[in-house]
Amino acid sequence: MSTDQTAPTDGTEHLTDGGAAPPVQSWGDTALFWRKSSHSDGPDANCAEVAMIPAGKVALRDSKRPAAAVLPLSGAAWRAFVAALKHGRFD
Repeated sequence: MSTDQTAPTDGTEHLTDGGAAPPVQSWGDTALFWRKSSHSDGPDANCAEVAMIPAGKVALRDSKRPAAAVLPLSGAAWRAFVAALKHGRFD
């Protein structure tokens, strides 16, 4: 089982490992270790978590519904998503 957790090179400076919680899902043979944005504090916060998956991709999920579907993103799609967040496109 692979546990490679190399972070994406863009847009992850505000992510934390959530206290190194154990993986709760897997992607094939790869255990997923979820990281949540440190900007997602508070009980009513809209929280997203990310985990690295093979081939330089990123898995994205809703931290309020961790057992729900996981959205896989390519590295390019992840970087575009983070850039859009930084430019306030989802405010």
